[in-house]
Amino acid sequence: MTSAQTYLALAVQHFLADKGMSQAEFAARIGARPSDLSRRLAGDRPFEDRDVPRLAAGLGVTPRELIDKAKALGWQSTQSAVRAKIQQIRDGD
Repeated sequence: MTSAQTYLALAVQHFLADKGMSQAEFAARIGARPSDLSRRLAGDRPFEDRDVPRLAAGLGVTPRELIDKAKALGWQSTQSAVRAKIQQIRDGD
């Protein structure tokens, strides 16, 4: 799974938690099997670009909000990795 797909899955998880929605409820809203959704959220199967509008609608957000959250999570992850590497260099590891 690409990092973009990983961050999309994380963004979906973020909105689910933020809205207090269970995976089962979300799966029903988007017409997916709960087991399939679980595999996608776990990273075992990727979401596709064409899934974004359906995911966003099920979450009650716009596709842009979902994509922006995925991008923000990717940026935060990248920044955390850079900070950790800088600290390793400073510590002489």
